[in-house]
Amino acid sequence: RVLGAQDDVKKAHAQLAEAHDAYVPAITAGAGIGQGYGYLPSPPTLFEVTAGSLVFNVSQFSYIHSAQAGLHAAQLALEDVREQVAEDTALAYIALDHDQQRERTIDQQAGYANTLVTIVQERVDAGQDTQIDLTQARLTAAQLRVATLRAQDDLANDREHLARLINLPPASLQTDNS
Repeated sequence: RVLGAQDDVKKAHAQLAEAHDAYVPAITAGAGIGQGYGYLPSPPTLFEVTAGSLVFNVSQFSYIHSAQAGLHAAQLALEDVREQVAEDTALAYIALDHDQQRERTIDQQAGYANTLVTIVQERVDAGQDTQIDLTQARLTAAQLRVATLRAQDDLANDREHLARLINLPPASLQTDNS
């Protein structure tokens, strides 16, 4: 988006230069070498040189003001796009940091859930808990495995988004809480 906005500014510069170039003299040279047939509206010439320049035109001032306004608008649009990209980058970094913290927390919870399944299995084997308690513990562990997969997917998406914004490989991106 920034490169597109920069190209728009270059285009506006070119339009302004074109509006100013109307005042620059233009010289045209041509040659009429060859045999003519039939009636010619002008006398035969060997070569021809013409020069022309805009001396005064009321509408040309409007064209120049319009081109200047277009350049100013393109520059403001470029600043706006840069701010949007900076904001998007900051938000992507915050989201990546949040996803990394969430993934660590869910991994820790999944470890506790696996420990819980082991403990409940031992209690069921000892006759102190029922199969329903074991099923609930396994269900909790499975839900946390699904949450881990979702967290990893969110983390990968946010890492890829931030990598595109700052033009770095996604694998090299890590956040630093400090």
